[in-house]
Amino acid sequence: MDNLNAKIIAYIEQRGRTGQKTIMGFDVFDTLITRIYPKEQSFEVMCRAIAVRCDGKPDRYSDVMTAYNEIYRKSCIENEKAGFDYEAETETLFEGWVELLLERGFDLNRPTLENIIVEIETALMLPIKYAVDLLRSLNERGVPCVYVSDMYLGRKIVDRILSDMGMLSYFEQGFVSSDHCLLKRTGNLYPHVLNVLGIAHDEFVFAGDDKTADYIQPKSQGIYAFQYLTNELEQERRELRVIFDKVGSSRPALVEATVNAASGPAFEHTSIESFSVAKYLGLYYSSFALWIHSNYCERDYAQSLFA
Repeated sequence: MDNLNAKIIAYIEQRGRTGQKTIMGFDVFDTLITRIYPKEQSFEVMCRAIAVRCDGKPDRYSDVMTAYNEIYRKSCIENEKAGFDYEAETETLFEGWVELLLERGFDLNRPTLENIIVEIETALMLPIKYAVDLLRSLNERGVPCVYVSDMYLGRKIVDRILSDMGMLSYFEQGFVSSDHCLLKRTGNLYPHVLNVLGIAHDEFVFAGDDKTADYIQPKSQGIYAFQYLTNELEQERRELRVIFDKVGSSRPALVEATVNAASGPAFEHTSIESFSVAKYLGLYYSSFALWIHSNYCERDYAQSLFA
């Protein structure tokens, strides 16, 4: 990824020599920071934490997930009918989620819910080294940076997560899809970002890991885009997902995946390839850790630490 960072810096410096204005945009998740658990499992861990803190019963995490899904779908449908993208609106989602949980006997409020989300998301996140290196280089050159994310959390929470990761200070502004009911993957969020920033398409440079949302869509609108993924890595992720899907019915596949995982995950990652190994092969470790954590919660232990 050092080569890609060098290409981005070279392109921006070239623009600077000709007096062209440039603002650098970044995707957030899997570009700047990444989860040590897969997204689906991270959400389950978070819902379990909400159930434990606000009801004392970890097995009620399914009620937390159901309430979220109900209000998320409802908000998406309403926004789509109003001419926006199929995306939940931040305020509607959180207010509705809290209301449904209160109706179902949970003892919580919006600040409590947000604090738990930030705590769990931050605990399961790591900054990506090559992204931090690029941000530092851009900061040293005085290049303004913003982030643009397709995410249900809203800017307020994403800001808090990036702050906890020590990365928020690099950004002048942030845009999150749920705040605007517009998505990167449809291409509709980019014109809004450019309008707010007051810049033309060719004055914005964007980098992210998703081929459609972070590369194809901005390029189609005249934005110079870089993708932090290779074809080889995309193929690797597809193959790892196939292995994971086989695990439920195949004991040999589980054994094979566990052996592979034992030599793969590490916490001092230097590349997106090693993150991919941790994220997908780490499923087998994380599912076991989740089972232990759930049982310890029932015994009133405050934390489970794994080494």
